[in-house]
Amino acid sequence: MPPDIVEVEWAGQPVRIETQWIGPAEAGQPLLVFLHEGLGSISMWREFPVQLCQAVGARGLVFSRRGYGRSTPPATGERWRPDYMHDEAQIALPAVFDALGIDTLAHPVTVIGHSDGGSIALLFAAMFPQRVRAVVAIAPHIMVEDLSIRSITKAREAFIAGDLKQGLARHHDDPEATFLRWNAIWLAPEFRSWSIRSEEHTSELQSRQYLV
Repeated sequence: MPPDIVEVEWAGQPVRIETQWIGPAEAGQPLLVFLHEGLGSISMWREFPVQLCQAVGARGLVFSRRGYGRSTPPATGERWRPDYMHDEAQIALPAVFDALGIDTLAHPVTVIGHSDGGSIALLFAAMFPQRVRAVVAIAPHIMVEDLSIRSITKAREAFIAGDLKQGLARHHDDPEATFLRWNAIWLAPEFRSWSIRSEEHTSELQSRQYLV
């Protein structure tokens, strides 16, 4: 099915969220929820969600988080706080489920996240373990590593002087705002101490997650 736009409440304001369903709704069919990386979107997943859902016989939900893809772009000069991934897990993801009428208490979901999305998936499972059937975390961030900072610094150079901006423009309504908001928080000194290692329910989470 092609992407659709739903309206979600965020900080007291309505925002557009680009969503895409995979497969027909059938009673009892498991639901896989895909959370993209720091510069990702629905389109950047390409065929992976469809192929995975078909392979395991599940329904899928893919969406572009606020500020990504065709969802509401970031406001000019908007900056994230260091705990932005916590906000995505605790506030934004439940709001998307509510807007789409997904009852994760009655039907726990499998959350599949890549990079930033992997961290958000782990945080969501730690905060709402009763709503999660399983987690697939692909290269999640558990803390800020020097390797990540070096890679993100190089990404900024590629965005300013290379063709990264042009490439992102194929996937985001406002590639500059999307990139700069993400890049700025990762390179901010106050973000270096960010970590999810001390989250509550860690032992329960570890027994439920699958790290790839």
